[in-house]
Amino acid sequence: MADQAKKKILLIDDDPYFREKLERALEKEECYSLDVMTGLEGVLDRVRETTPSLALISADFEGIETLCAEWFKDRQTRRTAYLMLLYQNRPENLVAWYQKLGAVGYVSKILLVSVLEAINQYFIDAGD
Repeated sequence: MADQAKKKILLIDDDPYFREKLERALEKEECYSLDVMTGLEGVLDRVRETTPSLALISADFEGIETLCAEWFKDRQTRRTAYLMLLYQNRPENLVAWYQKLGAVGYVSKILLVSVLEAINQYFIDAGD
């Protein structure tokens, strides 16, 4: 599949184990192009430059709340949906706050890789 047809996913996470597992899960299906950042510095500029279809952002970074607020205010970055990745349970009010600032949802890091692998297997089995 040509790079232009691939869906761009921006992963922002500093956990090497999780990043590696997610990269492997996404590499199995050729319709994704994964861009990885290990910190919050420059995230908004990267989103403006690359316009990913989806961003997966670890909620464990210090300063994540500020990033989410800036993401929501910026007309250009607001077009990219983002999903919060949670390593631990977060208080419901914090999760709701992320969603008010544009997060399309949240998912446990532990479950995400398994879910992606299952989705990829479904598409492989279906022949798509």
